[in-house]
Amino acid sequence: MVSRDVSLSGEHLIAYYRTHRIDLSDGTPAHLHILNESVSVTEAPDVKHYLIGGEALSVQLVHVFLHKWSGYRPVITNVYGPTEATVDA
Repeated sequence: MVSRDVSLSGEHLIAYYRTHRIDLSDGTPAHLHILNESVSVTEAPDVKHYLIGGEALSVQLVHVFLHKWSGYRPVITNVYGPTEATVDA
């Protein structure tokens, strides 16, 4: 779990991923959007797998995310469901 400040900044979130060697991230489409907006970071995050749920994940958002870092192809698993019922194990 990251602090709210880290989760709201693409730059801080990517730095957290790298510092703590995070290779699996569990979040919402908003997290991908925040990462898409990180303009000062030129290297892709080290995350190998994203579990994304809690709200609809659009194909467009995934395309923008994958296009931002050319050649970066993490696994993105859509575990869509309402926030109160999105459970993964």
